[in-house]
Amino acid sequence: MLSSVFRSSTSRANTLACRSKVRGLSQQQQASFWNLFSGNSDTSDTSDNNKNATTTTTTTTTSSATNSDEKPMVTITGLDGFLGPHVGLEFLKSGDYRVRATVRKNYTDKAKMDAIKEAYGSHYQDLDIVEAELLDEDSMLQAIDGSTYVAHLASPYYLDNKTRDELVGPAVQGTLSALKACTQTGVKRCVFTSSYACIRWTGTEDAPPNNVYDESVWSNPDRPGGMSDYAVSKLLAEQAAWEYQAEHPDLEVVSICPTLLLGPGIGRPNVVSEEFLQGILEDWQPNIKCASNYYSDVRDVARAHFKAIQVPEAANHRILAHGDPVTKDTIRSILQDLYGDRGFSPGCAMLDDSGAQGIVNDNSLSKTLLKMEYTPIEKTLKDMADGMIESGVVVEPKASERVVA
Repeated sequence: MLSSVFRSSTSRANTLACRSKVRGLSQQQQASFWNLFSGNSDTSDTSDNNKNATTTTTTTTTSSATNSDEKPMVTITGLDGFLGPHVGLEFLKSGDYRVRATVRKNYTDKAKMDAIKEAYGSHYQDLDIVEAELLDEDSMLQAIDGSTYVAHLASPYYLDNKTRDELVGPAVQGTLSALKACTQTGVKRCVFTSSYACIRWTGTEDAPPNNVYDESVWSNPDRPGGMSDYAVSKLLAEQAAWEYQAEHPDLEVVSICPTLLLGPGIGRPNVVSEEFLQGILEDWQPNIKCASNYYSDVRDVARAHFKAIQVPEAANHRILAHGDPVTKDTIRSILQDLYGDRGFSPGCAMLDDSGAQGIVNDNSLSKTLLKMEYTPIEKTLKDMADGMIESGVVVEPKASERVVA
């Protein structure tokens, strides 16, 4: 069992360590980090050990005789991220697929895997977990071999990258590595996680004429205001994917473009998303600029990936996946109503959403093509905040006061 090699760790310890690292960065690096609010932040391939990884052995670690060979296989890359466990659960619950999922080589977060096992319940026995590295084409080929479908979620992200190329190169190479494995093994369709940052970045230099953003719009990496390294890496990776698909038309491709991911985690928290919510709950924030008043529930985005594989007509589409717009003041008000009587005093004065005013997104394609119905923001915030409080990421003020007394 893969879990036998895991070293003990906790979600709170992992979160605090990463936050310490973020706050130790320069102001420019922190700004780049926080500008992830323009797009999704599922960064499952973040370990420094993976920067230079060149070899790996793909090892099946969990299997079940109940996985009939007659069912199509779907391989999910990035089970060790924020989005990955939710996507895996969607496919397993359907009962229509054999499910394989990848984690990084020598993955050691026992707490994460224990949380997945608990959340999956009886479905866990039907999950095959393999090790694979994005930048190792042989390991990706082994991981994807035998699959009919692929959900490619993993993307490298390093908090301490010194140059843009340190993010862009691996992001593009990792995407192409997955797509090459798909064509070499006869995969029918690959659905991959892109980002709203590929559609819109902060500012209005490259706004569409009607100021309505949909799947036809692309961010401009050469725009006068610039883009963060991470956003450029996601943009160029998606563009590379579509160029590859044009050269290999037998492979169907779908890109899912979420905004900032919110909602409950399974295991390891998503640091960017939790910092956002924790900052409002505890009334502190770095000076963040939000490009959008639209947010994505991680469970909705998981369903979008699932539906994008199920719906034949979704082939070769970009799909914007998020719910209705909500202002920072509305978020603060919701959290105040939910947690004010528990000692929290939510605030959002430092959260700058002026750049999001007047911005309209058109997510109608997801509703007509995938029949998506989005989770109300109240439920998204409550489920996420409850999980953060329960895990100790956020400490209730009243509880801490009792301890001090």
